[in-house]
Amino acid sequence: GVTVLASLRYVYPVEKLGAGVSFGNLDTFARVSRESDLQGLWSAWDDEHYAGDLTTRLFADGAALVPSNTTILPHAQSTAYAVGEVTATKTFFVPLETDALRTAYTRWRVENHAPRAIALEWQVDLRWNAMPSPYHAKAPTAPQTEKVVASRLDGPLLLAETVRRPYTRLPNFFCPPGVEALGNPSESRVFGAKRGLAALVPHECRVLAPSRVKLRYRLVLEPGAETTLDFVLTFSPEGLTPAQLAWTAADAANAEARAIAAADEQRARATLFTPDATINRGLQWAKLNTFRVMDRYRHGLGFTNDPPQDILVVRDAAWYAMGASYLDAPFVAGMWDFIARHARHDGGKLTEYVRCALTPPVKEDDGLNINDDTPLWLWATRHHYALTRDRAWLDAVYPQVCETAAWILAQRRDGLVECTVSGTNVFGIASWRNIINGYQLNGAVTEINAACVAALRAAAELAEVLQDEARARGWREAADALATAIEAQLKRPDGLYALARNPDGSRRDEVTADLLFPLLFGVADAEAETRVIERLTRPDFWTTYGLRTVGRDEPEYDPAYGWGLMGGIWPNLTAWACYAFRKRRPDLLAEGMRQTYALSEMPEPVNAGRVVPGEFPEWFDGDTFESKGMAMSPWMPPTFVWLGLEGLAGLTPLTQGPRARLAPNLPPEWRWLGARNVSLGQERLAFFILDGTLHVAGAAVEAAEPVERYDAELTETIASDAPFTLALRRGDTLRVFVATDAPCVVRLRAEGEDYFIELGAGEARMVTVPVAARV
Repeated sequence: GVTVLASLRYVYPVEKLGAGVSFGNLDTFARVSRESDLQGLWSAWDDEHYAGDLTTRLFADGAALVPSNTTILPHAQSTAYAVGEVTATKTFFVPLETDALRTAYTRWRVENHAPRAIALEWQVDLRWNAMPSPYHAKAPTAPQTEKVVASRLDGPLLLAETVRRPYTRLPNFFCPPGVEALGNPSESRVFGAKRGLAALVPHECRVLAPSRVKLRYRLVLEPGAETTLDFVLTFSPEGLTPAQLAWTAADAANAEARAIAAADEQRARATLFTPDATINRGLQWAKLNTFRVMDRYRHGLGFTNDPPQDILVVRDAAWYAMGASYLDAPFVAGMWDFIARHARHDGGKLTEYVRCALTPPVKEDDGLNINDDTPLWLWATRHHYALTRDRAWLDAVYPQVCETAAWILAQRRDGLVECTVSGTNVFGIASWRNIINGYQLNGAVTEINAACVAALRAAAELAEVLQDEARARGWREAADALATAIEAQLKRPDGLYALARNPDGSRRDEVTADLLFPLLFGVADAEAETRVIERLTRPDFWTTYGLRTVGRDEPEYDPAYGWGLMGGIWPNLTAWACYAFRKRRPDLLAEGMRQTYALSEMPEPVNAGRVVPGEFPEWFDGDTFESKGMAMSPWMPPTFVWLGLEGLAGLTPLTQGPRARLAPNLPPEWRWLGARNVSLGQERLAFFILDGTLHVAGAAVEAAEPVERYDAELTETIASDAPFTLALRRGDTLRVFVATDAPCVVRLRAEGEDYFIELGAGEARMVTVPVAARV
């Protein structure tokens, strides 16, 4: 079914895949089919779809090449084709490191193994208007599917512009606030074929209604020869000229080489390596997918919880930042700037979501006076500052910290933070589980109160950094009082936490996975931790697919109702539980991480629901374990990065003193764990934990374990083919740590000497190399 190589590639027979991969850069988001054809091209700047399906088929002497295997790579997806003695690969990618990010490439590489010339013909079928896909939960809105795009051939180039139409002529379509017509009046697209840098004129071009074009391109391939043909699609929200300039400058070979290098650089950031191969693959793909959903909207940087769209949900942005700050802190700072300008309400409350591409951006709070958006923003703000120690950034954001903390305190009634709404679904649920039809969760919700304790403690830490002692003391006292009130008012007789205190003062005793939040946010005492962990690890909650939102034995259980929020399995919930359990049950931490990413590596994804290898599915049916949400959850990848670094490695960024605390949470059978290139502001941290001793270089950290500190990391100065290598120098001694998650023989060259080391799966070794003293 699947082959996984060290270079992070997946190879599947085409028929075993359902959907293809989702790709993205700051300006563009694209999806492809299992045969590597484009199935949607979207622009972040204006939240418009610029292409639906772009299908290319190749014929050799009139016979269609047949797809066999599809390979998923960090930067691209490629499908192998063949007929007779002609073989080919079709590769799709979007650029990652160029100025022309509003581009999509389909590269055909063809080889003729026959002793005679072969006539090649590519047939292109291009539909401009957005098309729904059965393999993706996210469907384009009706106006995006109803666009009329006018196309014309100009020499080798197909030029296409949207025909702008008033909404008034499209009955039954919802018209967003401030929008009076269908489409951006300057939407433009340019399509054509290139052989090298030379444009190829199509043999035939037929412009069809509605918004469809068919083209044919012909070449003759000599015996034993090979050729490459690139189909290039560029777009612009600002008229034809920028799109034409981008198309003319497009160089597919250079763009692909730079995309490979960029993907490798993304993977190299915040590298954590464990004895478990599945977890390691998950960590690598998590980093790649974190970058794919970074967007540059019309009004600033942001991330959406349901790509492609321009909706930024503050809750999900906060969770996204917990991992993304390790990978691209400037992006997170830019997103925080957008939130400061467009996601705040008077008084300091953070909104539920913002439409980022509308002018002006439109925010919506669903009428809630408090939910998790507000405390999570404060919690993530402290985290970002602790990672970066950017004092100028903190000075700028601190007034908002003060307002937001004050807003939380103003929502207290009888000692607890209370949500006062009385609606249902998003208008009546103060919880992360907020999209359940007919459901209400208001009053003093345990999850929200626990999050507010963490938020007030975070605000107090930031106040201490700025020597605002009065506020720091007040917020700490308020956090302690709130924690005490949770224990006094939100505990059931059996020692578990209630779901909420209703507005009328009665207690809601339903048992859900939300029990974990007092542990996650540091509110629960040791006895409560024990009780909650015992309850949530019973088989009705804890499964081989992760943690159910509601236990199968609970009366409210439903495996799929409310997007799985009444009994389905959400991987991000499993991640939160793993973090909450990390000290008591590090075995479950590792097991949960392994299980979570294993869901992405199904032997036959086509039979598992919406699953794409290398991506984290959104949620699963609690009974059938079928993936029913997004094939690529956009918030789960950075959450997985965060869980690895702060769960397994036990890294806690600090706001003052040493840059971080290291307290690893390793399963009993693990002897080691290694990390490199972990950014803490302008400093880097590298460490290797081996047999209970922490070996560390770079940024200053505190640790309870025995610690050996080194002067410098010199990994780049040695040659090693180990899956993970870390070289640390102290004085005249160089210690090289090599580790693997699969059996191998490692060749190591350091200080002019060669070392050959045989390692079994999950093994690590330390090699001591004498070196001359260095200044």
